[in-house]
Amino acid sequence: MVMLKKIKLKNYRNISEIEIKLNTTPTIVIAPNSTGKTNLLEAIYLNVYGSTFKSIENIREVIGADLTYAKVNLEWEDASTEVVVSCIDDYVKKNYFYNSKSTNLSKLSSSHSAIVFAPNSVDIISGDPALRRQDLDNFLSSISKDYHKALSAYSKVLKNRNALLKIIRENKAHSQQLNFWTEKLIENALFIFNERVRFFDAITPFIERVVKEMNIFLKFEDYKFLKLVYMPNVQLAGVDYKASLKAKFDENLNKEIMVGKTLYGVHKDDYSLFIQGKNIRFYGSRGQQRLTTLLIKLAQIQYFKDLTQKDPVFLIDDLMSELDSSNRDNISNYLLSSDVQFILTTAERFEIPENLFEKSSIIWL
Repeated sequence: MVMLKKIKLKNYRNISEIEIKLNTTPTIVIAPNSTGKTNLLEAIYLNVYGSTFKSIENIREVIGADLTYAKVNLEWEDASTEVVVSCIDDYVKKNYFYNSKSTNLSKLSSSHSAIVFAPNSVDIISGDPALRRQDLDNFLSSISKDYHKALSAYSKVLKNRNALLKIIRENKAHSQQLNFWTEKLIENALFIFNERVRFFDAITPFIERVVKEMNIFLKFEDYKFLKLVYMPNVQLAGVDYKASLKAKFDENLNKEIMVGKTLYGVHKDDYSLFIQGKNIRFYGSRGQQRLTTLLIKLAQIQYFKDLTQKDPVFLIDDLMSELDSSNRDNISNYLLSSDVQFILTTAERFEIPENLFEKSSIIWL
């Protein structure tokens, strides 16, 4: 296990400056609402993935009021990583550092991993498909540097292809010029698609294991039938994704030129969670959606550990507030037995069961 040993923040949202040392015991952060405990977890996530787990319009929002930069430095057992978000003359920039040397995001996200469960995590089920894709892509990027590279390349090609579609729409370029960008897009899409399919096939036994281990915590047997289902934007012609995507582009060339953007590809894919064949997004209560999200996150942790022989840091924001005392005990026992480094936040001391409180390092903000 590669432990996270220290967190240092400067000018991060409402946290002007803080340094927190961690040890081998679980960490519990206790602070009133709106004092920065969620921001602390968000900063760790940002350091690993270069994005936040909260919906924002612009990354500049993480910079404290009337300031020009925010800095997040993490010290791990094997390295130090740092992200600096700066905004000068309305130009926003992110810089990444590994052991004090300038690097790219793929180096950070492939070196260490963080999995988050927060109140807004339920949006992964109930919210826009873009939220699910980002959460999925961040997770797979922490497993595979090649996946992150393909994703980055795909994003750049997509931007160029969309720009060219608009130029063609204005009769300033010929549609044949799209061929190069379409081929590049399909090339990267194929790799991303295959990696996603591999994950969705492999995660099933880990979901089943978590549901079994959490049996005392679950009220309904239906969770034994929980399924995570990948839903590609393009219907496959047999099993050939490359041919299917190429055919989709050929058939809808005029449509894409008319709207001026790429309508098909992995940037439009989605996934859903089903219990007994029913989509939880539409048929599950808010409580069921929240619990299902937790189960999926725990399954991702086990999958990650099994695949990489490394442990992610589990960031848990305000989980206990919506549980009764019995289930607080159950989830505490599960977390303590999981052998995963976790940081849990709460607004109230009484929400933390005694066994967890006694075995944890307590930080009061």
